[in-house]
Amino acid sequence: MVVLPVFLQAPWVRLHPFSAVLFTGLLLAVGIVLNQTGSPNRAEIGQLLVGFSGSWLAGCLFWGWLRAHPILHLPIEAFALPLALGGLNGRWRLASAFYLSSLIGTACTDLMMA
Repeated sequence: MVVLPVFLQAPWVRLHPFSAVLFTGLLLAVGIVLNQTGSPNRAEIGQLLVGFSGSWLAGCLFWGWLRAHPILHLPIEAFALPLALGGLNGRWRLASAFYLSSLIGTACTDLMMA
């Protein structure tokens, strides 16, 4: 799920940012449906997809329309930070942890690039 944005999302967002943003809805819907199944494995995959959809949306917004403003990268990537922090103590713990881990990775990458 980390390599996917590099090889799929980056070129897609450059060509058609709006359709890449719309794909977030599909990721989120599939994640929610999988989370509501009776299978623990599918529920975990669903939660990972929900967390991933937050990172996907942020990447689409930044790289699709705001890439000329690198100072906005981390604030845009952190748009769901309040939701993720709130979700750590609830049923979306895995989704929140995935999103927060992705955000920390983004922050480290930005720091190294700076």
